[in-house]
Order: sequence, then C-alpha cells, then structure tokens
Amino acid sequence: MADRELPGGALAGLRVVEVGEWVSAPFAAKLFADFGADVIKVERPGGGDPARTDGPFPGGGPDPERSGLFLYHNTNKRGIQLDLEGEGGRSELERLLDDADLVITNLAPPQLARAGLEPGALRERHPGLIVTTITPFGLDGPYADYLGDELVTYAMGGLAYASPGVPDVVDDPEAEPPLHPHTYVADTIGGLVAAVASMVAVFGRGGSGAGSHVDVSQQAAITAMEQRDLTAWSYGEMVIGRMPTSIARMPNYYLPCRDGYVALAAPWDHQWARLVTMMGSPEWALSELFCDDAGRTAYWDALKLLLTEWTMQHDGSEIVRMADEAGLPFFAYYSIAEMAESEHVRARGSLVEQSAGGDSFRMPGAPLQMHGTPWTIRRPAPRLGEHGREVRAELESRAEPSRGRERRAGAAPGPLPLAGVRVLDFGQVIAMPFGSQWLAWLGAEVLLVESAKHMTARVTPPYVGGVAHHDNSGHFNLLNGSKRSVRIDMATPEGLALVKRLVPLCDVMIDNFKTGVLEKLGLGPDVVRALHPEIVQLSFGAFGRSGPMRTQGGLHSAVNLFSGVAEVTGYPGGMPRILGGVLPDPIAGSYAVFGALAALRHRGRGGGGQYIDGAMFEGMISLIPQAVIDVTMNDRTLERIGNRDHRKVPHGLYRAGGDDEWVAISVDPGVSDSRGPDAQWRALCGVIGLDEDDPLFSTARARRANEDALDARITAWTRRRDPARTAELLQAAGVPSGPVLRPDQLHEDPQLRARGFLVETEHPTGGRRRHPGIPWRASHLEPAYRAAPLLGEHTREVLTGLLGLSGEEYDELDAAGVLH
Repeated sequence: MADRELPGGALAGLRVVEVGEWVSAPFAAKLFADFGADVIKVERPGGGDPARTDGPFPGGGPDPERSGLFLYHNTNKRGIQLDLEGEGGRSELERLLDDADLVITNLAPPQLARAGLEPGALRERHPGLIVTTITPFGLDGPYADYLGDELVTYAMGGLAYASPGVPDVVDDPEAEPPLHPHTYVADTIGGLVAAVASMVAVFGRGGSGAGSHVDVSQQAAITAMEQRDLTAWSYGEMVIGRMPTSIARMPNYYLPCRDGYVALAAPWDHQWARLVTMMGSPEWALSELFCDDAGRTAYWDALKLLLTEWTMQHDGSEIVRMADEAGLPFFAYYSIAEMAESEHVRARGSLVEQSAGGDSFRMPGAPLQMHGTPWTIRRPAPRLGEHGREVRAELESRAEPSRGRERRAGAAPGPLPLAGVRVLDFGQVIAMPFGSQWLAWLGAEVLLVESAKHMTARVTPPYVGGVAHHDNSGHFNLLNGSKRSVRIDMATPEGLALVKRLVPLCDVMIDNFKTGVLEKLGLGPDVVRALHPEIVQLSFGAFGRSGPMRTQGGLHSAVNLFSGVAEVTGYPGGMPRILGGVLPDPIAGSYAVFGALAALRHRGRGGGGQYIDGAMFEGMISLIPQAVIDVTMNDRTLERIGNRDHRKVPHGLYRAGGDDEWVAISVDPGVSDSRGPDAQWRALCGVIGLDEDDPLFSTARARRANEDALDARITAWTRRRDPARTAELLQAAGVPSGPVLRPDQLHEDPQLRARGFLVETEHPTGGRRRHPGIPWRASHLEPAYRAAPLLGEHTREVLTGLLGLSGEEYDELDAAGVLH
C-alpha cells in the first residue's frame, strides 16, 4: 500500500541523549535511533561502555570495536566520550541536554549523583527535558537501594518462577529449578518498557514543551509481562509456574518428535477432534476417556504417552504441515541457524547484514515493519569517541540552546497523555489486548469490537467463583480494563457497515487476527486506508503479515520455538525449553504501543497515516542478539547453561528453605572496593562463611573451573534459610540477591505495592480484584484504571452517540442479530 513518507523516520527531529551502559538504556535509545531520532551516546573515558568487552567477537578474540552485543544495541547513534565525574565532562553534558528532548540513563543512583544527573536537580536546570531513569526497582520504595541486575530482577519480577512455561513443564522440580535463559531478557524488557514510557512522555507533552521524569522499575516492567499468571492468582488463587496447573486443558504440551521437539495445542474439543482425524483416528484416541477436555486433562499422563508414541514416528516439519492443514496451531523447534536461513526470515528481512572490521554477520532487524516510515540502519554503532569532534562543533556553532529555551515556558502536561486518541480494537486473547489496555489506561478511548459468536478470551478460565460466563473470565477482565465494549457481528453486511463507519472516527486500529481474517470480512488494510487515509493500522501475527509463513497460526509456544529463544533456554546438557509467562504476547503488545505512538507523532508532523506489520517472533528475536550474531558471525551456538552466566560467578537460583522456594545470587567479579576487585565475592564469603582465599574459589577463573563445587557450598547454606531473609542479609553486605517470587508473592510484594504498580478495580461480576498497572511512574501521570466492560456494555452508547443511530435504528439492528 502507498503510505506518505517524510525523510528520516517516524521520530525524525527528536533529539535524545543516552547516558547508559550494557543493555537496558542502550536498547531503549536504540529504538528511538532506529526509528529516526538523533541519538548521542555518552560513554565513559578509556574503554567506554563495558558492553564493548562482551562478545561475541569475530573469531572469538576481544575487540572493543567489534563486540556483537555493542554493535547491535548502538546502531544509528553518534558517540562521544565524557568524564562525567569531572567538571569539564559535566559541563559538556549540560550543553548537550540544553538542546535535547529526552535523556535516557540506567546509571545507579550513586552514579547519577556523581554525574549531576539526579532527576529533580536535572529538571530544575532543564525544565523542558524528559528524563527517563531505568533502575532495578525504581527510585523510591523499600527496595530502591537494593542492588539488582539481570538475574535478580528476573527472579523478583516473576519470570524465573514461570520458566519453563506452558506448554513446557518440568517433571522433577528439585532437579529442574526456576530457569533463566542465556541472554539479557530482563534488561531488554526494562529497555523496551523504558522506550514505551519515554514515547508516551514525548507524545503526551505535544506542543507544550513541558518536561517530566519517567521512573522505570525493571522489576515492575518484568512483572507487567506476567499478566496471565497474576490473573490466575487474583481470580482463582492458583499459582502458575513450571509445574502442571489445574486450569490447564490438554493436550497443550511440548513433546519430543523424531527429529526434535514439537508443541501440540489442541485443548478445545473441536481441536481435539481435528487432531484425532489428523492422526488417522487411532482406536485409543476415540476412547471415552479422552472425549472432552476434562477427561483428557484427568488422564493426561496416559494420553501423553500415547501422543508421544505418535509424535516419535514423525518429523517436526511433517507434524506442523499436517496440523496447519487441519487448522491446528502446532509448531516444531527451530535452531537459531535454521531460523536465520528460513525462507520466511529471508523474505521479511528479519535479520539484517552488518560488518565488524570487515567481517560480515547478520543481527536482529526491525521489531516493527512501518510502511510509511521504514526502519533503517543509517549508520553502524559508533567507534569509541567517533563523533566527539562533530558533536562539539555543533555545540560551538549554536549561539544559544534552541530547544531548552523554547520549552521553559511550557505548561505541565495533563494526567492522561493519550487523551483525545481513539482506538478501534480488534485485539484477541493476550497480545494486542495487553497493548490496547496500556493505551486505555493512558487516556485513549479504546473501542473494543467483539461478538458473542467469537469469544475466545471471554471463555478462558479462571472464572469468578468457578462459574463459566463471558463476563466472569479473569483472563479477559484483567486484560481489557478501561475499554468500551461494542458488540457487532462483522460477519453480517450490516455489522461490517457499522464498523466501516467507525473507522474514519478513529486514530488507530489494532488487530491480531490470523492473517487473512479481516480481508475475508471485507476490512483489509486497503479498504481501511480508503475509508481513512490518516489512520494508523497495527496488524500483528505470530509470523507477521508478509512472507511464506504469514498465514500460519501460532501461539506463544510457536513464537518461542521459531525465534531461537528456546535454543538458549535450558538446563545444562538438556533439551531446549520454552520461556514462561506467554512472553511473546506482552512483548508484542509493548512494541505495538511504541509503534502506534511513533506513527501518531509522524502523522502529527504532516506525515499521514500508515500500516504497521508486526511479527511476534521478530519482537522475541530482539531478546537474543548475542546468540543470533554468534551463529551468523562465527557459526557457533550459545550453550544452554541453566542459570549460570558467562561473566558472573557464582550466578544462580539456589534452593532455599520452604516448599519450592529459591533465591537468586549474582556476583560480578568486576565490582571493586577499597580493597580492590572482586568486592562482591568477598562480601558473599563474609556472610555465608566461605574462605575468600580458598584457591578453589579465590579468583573468578578458579570459581568458573569449580562451579559445581561452589554451587554445592552455597546451596548447603541457602537451603536452610528463608529466601527473602537470605536476600536481605546479602543485600546488606553488598551482594545482589533476591527471592524468586511466585505470582501470589508478587501480589504482596512491598516494593511493587509501595510504587502503586499493583492496583485494584471493581468489576460488576468479578468484584474487587488486584492487577498490575503501568510499570513506570512519571510526573503528572495519573492512569485511568477502570474495570473491564461487560460484553456489549457500551454498544448503544457508541452507536447512537458516535454514529448517530436513532433508537429505532439501533433496536432494529439488535433484533436482526447484528449486535450479537
């Protein structure tokens, strides 16, 4: 389709300063840079961002200019080195901030103070500046001063307990502890949420020029992704984790096949009937024991053995082909190398070519394909200090700071930054409902179009009081807050006509139907564009809207298995596992919010509407850049190493006292104190009674060589202790640590509650329920938290108010079944 383009990308004209290291802040700033903003990355003197020391490197040899991790996270940025603990460096930073719209940092609070970047003082000096801070737990609350990193926030955010996740479960919870993947998943989520929060602040201030402080808690960002598991506790007091649950319908499971592994998903009776036919109707499958979901679940142990016997007779690709023909969302495991070479990834350009000192490789590309403002790599990541002279010359050429001066007179933005935006929502199940709920909470008017004929989310447990009813589903109610429900059967000509009348009244349209559904209904992208050329259309699918796999259905398990995330998730020497929390869905929903607001900003500057093609697997690929780059650069696959780390040691989730209780401990050998390096190791030894000079463990290299013995010593100490108390002791000594929190514990977590992240709403049938809210805090922001609507609750109000139907016209349509 033809979209009107402006040069430079959706975020052209926006100036961002990044004072960040490693992953979270660089990733947030990368999203701005890749979509057109001018981003200046500030690095420390000497070696710069420590991420330059982390690979992969071409051929394996370390080189600060060829780190795959750094090259990925810093595309399209300009680089300058400043000593922010010296007067000269701070002065230059002030001049950069005078002319910036946004600064993003993940420095710890003590570093912020030394660099002159404390948000309050910074905003006094730069009233028009948006200041985004990313810290492990946020800048206030009882854990504000806790040390946190990738592992600790992952554990305290709930993802550890959730992994491996449905449809993958463990057989022996003692031997298979909560699981962390071999990638920076928590830090990347922190960066993604920070990018969304910053985009909300940029969009919300409009032309007011007002600044704000955006305070992102990485723990809350991760917990926000756990919506499904938190719902199960809020509505049914069920703990969902890596073990089977009572609300599971079967078969929805991860099984071995002849050449690998395959995820089977046929939990509904009509799906089971298709699977039975697909298998050739074997006698055992026709047994009355398995005739409904209750029986299949009750006798799952027996059914699993029978299904495994069948899957082991077929290759994964053969099973998936048969399932696709039968309309079943099965999927087989792909290695990263297989994913990278697949026709689909090649056709979509999901991986992009780059080079490192003459060595070419491929890395994750666009998380969203924006047709009007295409994602591009305009420049590679900067070499150390590469643009210092250029940036300083620009500063010298400006007699006065233009942007700072313009913004100082700006009025404060309102409490709802998206007020005035109207969204037409066709979101299904989790992914797009997650994103559109954020839009609604932030002030957008979200019109949820639904029909009693197709209610997948509304008939998904847990239910209020265990009573199945379309208004009783906790799954639906905690993903659709603050929306207006409009009941229309689009399969009728009259219903389609009503929806077509709504399109021109909306700014954004969102869907995640299977590819082709809207086209068959008569509401494809070209039709929508003809109805409203200025609308922003976001259309998401597991595999996107282009490429040879575009029509293939896929659940979160398929996205995990195709994206490569499963390859880097697993116990040492074990099979690839599925990351928990149905993570592809909220990741896609988060990207949808970022894309919608970026496109609306572009439209507001005269760029027109556009179509955005979202593939959930591309969002997940952004979590594993190191693994992808290592495969394409060195033809080498990252090992599945359980909860260990390639830099930090010890690093793990250790058995604690209590029923399936665990505690995260992460020691960075690079942290120094007055006695020298390895300060965290010495602190750990002091707490648990180890000899810091024991030659088996006295250096990081020695600890790595004897990691099994070290983990056994630590476990002998932790397994007799409460995990929260253990973490308190270690934190007080200066060791990053935190309990592995279950969904029920997240609901009571003092840090999440103190920051107002856990909110309560009153639903007409569901009663008062607690649920996660917006995972950041911002100046003036007061999210609009309201309960999810009853089915069709706002139909008359919307059709008579917005469309101007008379009462008689409305009643005629209702009687004809159009509004069912």
